[in-house]
Amino acid sequence: AARTREDLVNKWREVSKPRRAGSIAKMPPGAREDFDLLFAEWQMARNVLDALERVEDQHGWMVYKYIRPAVVEPEEHWEQAFHGTWWYSVWSVLESGVFLESDDRGKGHDFWEPGVYCTPVRSTARWYARPHNVFGDGVFHRVIYELRVDPERRKRNRQRGGVQWVFPTEAVSLYAVWVQVNSPPAVGEERVNEWEPELEALPPGAVAPPPPTVNPRDLAVEGWPDIEDEKWNDGEEDLAPYLAGASWSSGSWTPKSGDSKAKGGGTPADAASKETGELATPRLKTGQSYSRLRLGATKPPGTA
Repeated sequence: AARTREDLVNKWREVSKPRRAGSIAKMPPGAREDFDLLFAEWQMARNVLDALERVEDQHGWMVYKYIRPAVVEPEEHWEQAFHGTWWYSVWSVLESGVFLESDDRGKGHDFWEPGVYCTPVRSTARWYARPHNVFGDGVFHRVIYELRVDPERRKRNRQRGGVQWVFPTEAVSLYAVWVQVNSPPAVGEERVNEWEPELEALPPGAVAPPPPTVNPRDLAVEGWPDIEDEKWNDGEEDLAPYLAGASWSSGSWTPKSGDSKAKGGGTPADAASKETGELATPRLKTGQSYSRLRLGATKPPGTA
């Protein structure tokens, strides 16, 4: 049977542990130039090149709109939300277009209320977008999903933890994928240092993951392109409160004395279960296909 994302979450958590690692410096601005072609190659290896279309960048993030028919059909009044995640989930999510509720801690889900977790605040989603050296070139990228969610079916609206919304599966629709290019980890932040194919979540019907997509640029010979630094990520690199000096107390983050940076809310890896949930991809049998979800359905096709 195909490995689902939820079967791998515990392994992702383990490989992402910083293990007292320090911060990693950004690569030169030219490192941004290679991403679009490398990401296209990554998509082609998974037959999902038709799932995304590059649109105008937003706040320095590269934005790829999801252009396959929506499995969960959003309505005009649905609102924008975001969810940060691991790169290892992207293939499965693009193939399915569906998010299932976090409801099983034994499979690595973190949640305080069963449901699909997201936030209207982009910077909060970024806290959970683990920087990943996706193409083996030392450049770390973060990925978040842009969603459309039905406000009338919101189960919870929690202000702690950076504003968190909880929805049933059928109230969440995939809208776009946002990528923050050349965004390495800060001190103590979770990170993934290489691409390990055996950790990638496989969509239904997939037998094995493709090999890593590797940047062919020989940095020792040609280096990165010399381009102007447009400060793409400026203002988009807020630290999660636990990295900015906040402490966990009584179910919320409290700034340490004298630390003006630690504000809002957030969750480190070892306390995530107290505050946030993780999105899960559908549990479908190998070879089973996806069909459109009708609004009001209690479960997506193929779920137990």
